[in-house]
Amino acid sequence: TCTSATTAAIAAGFRMIWSSQLVGGDCQTAQGQAIAASSVPRKELFVAGTADTMECSDHDDCYSRTAAAAEAQYGFLNVTTLDMLMLDYPSYSGCDAILGQWDAFTELYNSKKVRSIAVSNFGPTQLACLCGCRSGTTRCAGW
Repeated sequence: TCTSATTAAIAAGFRMIWSSQLVGGDCQTAQGQAIAASSVPRKELFVAGTADTMECSDHDDCYSRTAAAAEAQYGFLNVTTLDMLMLDYPSYSGCDAILGQWDAFTELYNSKKVRSIAVSNFGPTQLACLCGCRSGTTRCAGW
């Protein structure tokens, strides 16, 4: 299903391939195979992956789990660079843990293994954590 859906989407003119850790490795591998088998040059496709590490426990655990989940995306999709990598959910363990997740993403971005990084399912408190905002500071006005 994942191979035929991705192949059909590319043939129909889709150029954005969204591959989520939540669909499972077998489906992601099938998407990667469809991308590789396509006659469309890789530079014409926008390939996005995800990492889901919401159950990590502290900065170091979140960093290592998020880095591993992100690296797995490259293997599943058989690519060396992603156009976007999205963190599906913030850690339930607080700001320090969320910063561990974001540090892993930032490292991948700085190493040019991903062209853009993003978050999903983050609320104002989690976004403020990423921005270094604390309640009552001027920098956080509007949060």
